[in-house]
Amino acid sequence: MAGGDSIVRMTGAEIAIGAVSDRANSTQFEMLIADRWYTKLIPPPGNGAQGEMLFNAHFARGLGASEFRAGGPHIADSLRKRPCSDDYFVVFPGASWHGRKWPREYFGEIARRVYSGTGWKMVICGGPEEADYNRELANITNVPCDDRTGQTSLLELVGVIAGAHVVISNETSAVHIAAALGIPSVCVLGGGHFGRFLPYLTEKAASRPFPVPVYQTMDCFNCNWRCIYRLTEEAPTPCVEGVSVDQVWEAVAPFTQAVNSSAR
Repeated sequence: MAGGDSIVRMTGAEIAIGAVSDRANSTQFEMLIADRWYTKLIPPPGNGAQGEMLFNAHFARGLGASEFRAGGPHIADSLRKRPCSDDYFVVFPGASWHGRKWPREYFGEIARRVYSGTGWKMVICGGPEEADYNRELANITNVPCDDRTGQTSLLELVGVIAGAHVVISNETSAVHIAAALGIPSVCVLGGGHFGRFLPYLTEKAASRPFPVPVYQTMDCFNCNWRCIYRLTEEAPTPCVEGVSVDQVWEAVAPFTQAVNSSAR
Protein backbone atom coordinates (compact mmCIF):
# COMPACT_ATOMS: atom_id res chain seq x y z
CA MET A 1 0.00 0.00 0.00
CA ALA A 2 1.60 3.25 -1.13
CA GLY A 3 1.79 6.32 1.11
CA GLY A 4 -0.09 8.27 -1.54
CA ASP A 5 -3.10 5.99 -1.13
CA SER A 6 -3.23 6.74 2.59
CA ILE A 7 -3.05 10.48 1.91
CA VAL A 8 -5.97 10.19 -0.51
CA ARG A 9 -7.98 8.43 2.15
CA MET A 10 -7.18 11.05 4.79
CA THR A 11 -8.34 13.92 2.56
CA GLY A 12 -11.91 12.69 2.72
CA ALA A 13 -12.44 13.98 -0.82
CA GLU A 14 -15.80 13.21 -2.42
CA ILE A 15 -14.06 12.43 -5.71
CA ALA A 16 -10.74 10.57 -5.71
CA ILE A 17 -9.21 9.50 -9.01
CA GLY A 18 -6.20 7.24 -9.21
CA ALA A 19 -4.43 4.82 -11.51
CA VAL A 20 -4.77 1.08 -11.49
CA SER A 21 -1.69 -0.19 -9.66
CA ASP A 22 0.89 -2.42 -11.33
CA ARG A 23 1.42 -3.94 -7.85
CA ALA A 24 5.17 -3.45 -8.15
CA ASN A 25 5.37 -2.09 -4.60
CA SER A 26 2.14 -3.40 -3.07
CA THR A 27 0.56 -6.78 -2.51
CA GLN A 28 -2.78 -7.78 -3.99
CA PHE A 29 -4.32 -7.68 -0.51
CA GLU A 30 -3.11 -4.11 0.04
CA MET A 31 -4.57 -3.04 -3.27
CA LEU A 32 -7.92 -4.64 -2.49
CA ILE A 33 -8.07 -2.29 0.49
CA ALA A 34 -6.61 0.83 -1.13
CA ASP A 35 -8.66 0.60 -4.33
CA ARG A 36 -11.83 1.16 -2.30
CA TRP A 37 -10.61 4.63 -1.35
CA TYR A 38 -11.01 5.85 -4.94
CA THR A 39 -14.16 6.76 -6.82
CA LYS A 40 -12.47 6.10 -10.15
CA LEU A 41 -9.39 4.16 -11.25
CA ILE A 42 -7.88 4.80 -14.67
CA PRO A 43 -6.49 1.63 -16.27
CA PRO A 44 -2.99 1.52 -17.82
CA PRO A 45 -2.51 2.03 -21.57
CA GLY A 46 -4.04 -0.81 -23.53
CA ASN A 47 -0.89 -1.22 -25.63
CA GLY A 48 1.14 -2.23 -22.59
CA ALA A 49 3.62 0.60 -23.18
CA GLN A 50 6.22 1.08 -20.48
CA GLY A 51 7.56 4.36 -19.28
CA GLU A 52 6.46 6.77 -16.58
CA MET A 53 6.06 9.61 -19.07
CA LEU A 54 3.76 7.59 -21.31
CA PHE A 55 1.75 6.32 -18.36
CA ASN A 56 1.33 9.82 -16.90
CA ALA A 57 0.27 11.20 -20.28
CA HIS A 58 -2.30 8.42 -20.56
CA PHE A 59 -3.51 9.28 -17.05
CA ALA A 60 -3.84 12.97 -17.98
CA ARG A 61 -5.95 12.05 -20.99
CA GLY A 62 -8.09 9.90 -18.70
CA LEU A 63 -8.76 13.03 -16.65
CA GLY A 64 -10.04 14.81 -19.73
CA ALA A 65 -6.93 16.43 -21.23
CA SER A 66 -7.49 14.61 -24.51
CA GLU A 67 -4.75 16.47 -26.43
CA PHE A 68 -2.03 15.98 -23.84
CA ARG A 69 1.08 14.20 -25.12
CA ALA A 70 4.18 13.07 -23.27
CA GLY A 71 7.21 15.26 -23.84
CA GLY A 72 10.51 15.98 -22.16
CA PRO A 73 10.76 17.74 -18.78
CA HIS A 74 11.31 21.48 -18.62
CA ILE A 75 12.49 23.86 -15.90
CA ALA A 76 11.98 27.59 -16.29
CA ASP A 77 15.06 29.51 -17.40
CA SER A 78 14.63 31.83 -14.42
CA LEU A 79 16.00 29.03 -12.21
CA ARG A 80 19.17 28.60 -14.25
CA LYS A 81 21.59 30.40 -11.93
CA ARG A 82 25.22 29.41 -12.33
CA PRO A 83 27.00 29.24 -8.95
CA CYS A 84 30.38 30.24 -10.40
CA SER A 85 32.09 31.17 -13.65
CA ASP A 86 34.41 28.14 -13.72
CA ASP A 87 34.03 25.42 -16.33
CA TYR A 88 32.95 22.27 -14.54
CA PHE A 89 31.14 18.96 -14.78
CA VAL A 90 28.91 17.40 -12.13
CA VAL A 91 29.29 13.91 -10.69
CA PHE A 92 26.39 12.51 -8.66
CA PRO A 93 27.67 9.14 -7.36
CA GLY A 94 25.01 8.41 -4.74
CA ALA A 95 21.78 6.43 -4.91
CA SER A 96 18.99 5.44 -2.55
CA TRP A 97 20.38 1.90 -2.23
CA HIS A 98 23.97 0.63 -2.42
CA GLY A 99 23.01 -1.90 -5.10
CA ARG A 100 22.32 0.96 -7.50
CA LYS A 101 25.69 2.69 -7.02
CA TRP A 102 28.24 2.33 -9.78
CA PRO A 103 31.66 1.67 -8.15
CA ARG A 104 33.31 4.79 -6.81
CA GLU A 105 36.58 3.90 -8.53
CA TYR A 106 34.80 3.86 -11.89
CA PHE A 107 33.41 7.36 -11.33
CA GLY A 108 36.93 8.42 -10.38
CA GLU A 109 38.40 7.13 -13.63
CA ILE A 110 35.74 8.91 -15.69
CA ALA A 111 36.42 12.14 -13.81
CA ARG A 112 40.15 11.86 -14.52
CA ARG A 113 39.47 11.36 -18.21
CA VAL A 114 37.15 14.37 -18.36
CA TYR A 115 39.63 16.59 -16.54
CA SER A 116 42.56 15.36 -18.62
CA GLY A 117 40.80 16.25 -21.85
CA THR A 118 39.14 19.51 -20.81
CA GLY A 119 40.65 20.97 -17.64
CA TRP A 120 37.15 21.25 -16.17
CA LYS A 121 36.71 21.14 -12.41
CA MET A 122 34.70 18.28 -10.91
CA VAL A 123 31.72 19.25 -8.74
CA ILE A 124 30.36 16.43 -6.58
CA CYS A 125 26.77 16.61 -5.38
CA GLY A 126 24.58 14.46 -3.18
CA GLY A 127 22.71 14.30 0.10
CA PRO A 128 24.34 14.65 3.53
CA GLU A 129 24.14 10.89 4.08
CA GLU A 130 26.62 10.46 1.22
CA ALA A 131 29.25 12.84 2.62
CA ASP A 132 31.82 10.19 3.57
CA TYR A 133 31.34 8.25 0.34
CA ASN A 134 31.71 11.33 -1.83
CA ARG A 135 34.69 12.62 0.17
CA GLU A 136 36.52 9.39 -0.56
CA LEU A 137 35.70 9.78 -4.26
CA ALA A 138 37.22 13.25 -4.25
CA ASN A 139 40.34 11.92 -2.52
CA ILE A 140 40.98 9.02 -4.90
CA THR A 141 40.22 10.99 -8.07
CA ASN A 142 42.92 13.60 -7.52
CA VAL A 143 41.53 16.29 -9.81
CA PRO A 144 40.41 19.85 -8.92
CA CYS A 145 37.17 19.32 -7.05
CA ASP A 146 34.37 21.25 -5.37
CA ASP A 147 32.54 18.86 -3.04
CA ARG A 148 29.04 20.25 -2.43
CA THR A 149 27.62 17.11 -0.87
CA GLY A 150 24.91 18.03 1.62
CA GLN A 151 25.41 21.75 0.98
CA THR A 152 22.69 22.48 -1.57
CA SER A 153 18.95 22.86 -1.33
CA LEU A 154 16.93 21.48 -4.23
CA LEU A 155 16.86 24.89 -5.91
CA GLU A 156 20.58 25.33 -5.37
CA LEU A 157 21.20 21.90 -6.89
CA VAL A 158 19.23 23.01 -9.94
CA GLY A 159 21.55 26.00 -10.19
CA VAL A 160 24.67 23.85 -9.92
CA ILE A 161 23.46 21.48 -12.64
CA ALA A 162 22.41 24.42 -14.83
CA GLY A 163 26.02 25.60 -15.05
CA ALA A 164 27.59 22.22 -15.80
CA HIS A 165 28.92 21.10 -19.16
CA VAL A 166 27.76 17.54 -18.46
CA VAL A 167 26.29 15.55 -15.56
CA ILE A 168 27.45 11.98 -14.83
CA SER A 169 25.29 10.06 -12.41
CA ASN A 170 23.66 6.87 -11.24
CA GLU A 171 19.91 6.64 -11.80
CA THR A 172 18.93 9.61 -9.63
CA SER A 173 17.05 12.88 -9.85
CA ALA A 174 20.20 14.59 -11.15
CA VAL A 175 19.82 13.33 -14.71
CA HIS A 176 16.14 14.31 -14.83
CA ILE A 177 16.97 17.80 -13.58
CA ALA A 178 19.69 18.02 -16.22
CA ALA A 179 17.22 17.01 -18.93
CA ALA A 180 14.75 19.65 -17.78
CA LEU A 181 17.51 22.27 -17.98
CA GLY A 182 18.86 21.15 -21.33
CA ILE A 183 22.19 20.02 -19.86
CA PRO A 184 23.75 16.85 -21.33
CA SER A 185 23.81 13.94 -18.89
CA VAL A 186 24.99 10.35 -18.82
CA CYS A 187 23.32 7.84 -16.51
CA VAL A 188 24.65 4.49 -15.35
CA LEU A 189 21.41 2.52 -15.54
CA GLY A 190 20.67 -0.74 -13.77
CA GLY A 191 17.89 -3.11 -14.65
CA GLY A 192 15.62 -2.83 -11.62
CA HIS A 193 13.16 -0.39 -13.22
CA PHE A 194 14.50 -0.53 -16.76
CA GLY A 195 12.20 1.31 -19.15
CA ARG A 196 10.08 2.89 -16.44
CA PHE A 197 12.10 6.06 -15.82
CA LEU A 198 14.90 5.58 -18.35
CA PRO A 199 15.42 5.43 -21.28
CA TYR A 200 12.96 8.27 -21.92
CA LEU A 201 9.92 7.37 -24.00
CA THR A 202 7.87 10.32 -25.26
CA GLU A 203 5.09 11.09 -27.72
CA LYS A 204 6.43 14.35 -29.10
CA ALA A 205 9.81 15.69 -30.07
CA ALA A 206 11.90 17.49 -27.47
CA SER A 207 14.23 20.44 -28.02
CA ARG A 208 16.50 19.57 -25.08
CA PRO A 209 18.86 16.59 -24.83
CA PHE A 210 17.60 13.51 -23.02
CA PRO A 211 19.82 11.63 -20.56
CA VAL A 212 22.04 9.05 -22.24
CA PRO A 213 21.55 5.74 -20.41
CA VAL A 214 24.45 3.30 -20.30
CA TYR A 215 23.56 -0.24 -19.31
CA GLN A 216 24.54 -3.88 -19.51
CA THR A 217 21.50 -5.96 -20.50
CA MET A 218 20.75 -9.02 -18.38
CA ASP A 219 17.92 -11.57 -18.51
CA CYS A 220 16.77 -10.54 -15.02
CA PHE A 221 15.98 -6.92 -15.94
CA ASN A 222 12.80 -5.41 -14.41
CA CYS A 223 13.28 -7.20 -11.10
CA ASN A 224 11.99 -4.11 -9.22
CA TRP A 225 15.39 -4.12 -7.51
CA ARG A 226 14.72 -7.47 -5.89
CA CYS A 227 18.09 -8.78 -7.05
CA ILE A 228 18.27 -12.53 -7.59
CA TYR A 229 22.01 -12.54 -6.91
CA ARG A 230 23.60 -12.72 -3.48
CA LEU A 231 25.24 -9.36 -2.85
CA THR A 232 28.08 -8.71 -0.48
CA GLU A 233 27.69 -5.79 1.90
CA GLU A 234 27.61 -2.42 0.11
CA ALA A 235 28.22 -4.08 -3.29
CA PRO A 236 26.39 -2.94 -6.43
CA THR A 237 24.14 -5.32 -8.32
CA PRO A 238 25.75 -7.20 -11.22
CA CYS A 239 23.79 -5.17 -13.77
CA VAL A 240 25.21 -1.92 -12.38
CA GLU A 241 28.76 -3.14 -11.76
CA GLY A 242 28.76 -4.74 -15.21
CA VAL A 243 28.67 -1.33 -16.91
CA SER A 244 32.28 -0.66 -17.85
CA VAL A 245 34.27 2.54 -17.60
CA ASP A 246 34.85 2.46 -21.35
CA GLN A 247 31.09 2.20 -22.01
CA VAL A 248 30.41 5.28 -19.91
CA TRP A 249 33.34 7.17 -21.40
CA GLU A 250 32.05 6.45 -24.88
CA ALA A 251 28.83 8.24 -23.89
CA VAL A 252 30.54 11.12 -22.05
CA ALA A 253 33.36 11.88 -24.51
CA PRO A 254 31.20 13.39 -27.30
CA PHE A 255 29.91 16.06 -24.90
CA THR A 256 33.42 17.08 -23.91
CA GLN A 257 34.52 17.20 -27.55
CA ALA A 258 31.48 19.23 -28.63
CA VAL A 259 32.11 21.90 -25.99
CA ASN A 260 35.82 22.07 -26.78
CA SER A 261 35.13 22.40 -30.49
CA SER A 262 32.65 25.24 -29.97
CA ALA A 263 35.16 27.07 -27.75
CA ARG A 264 37.82 27.14 -30.44
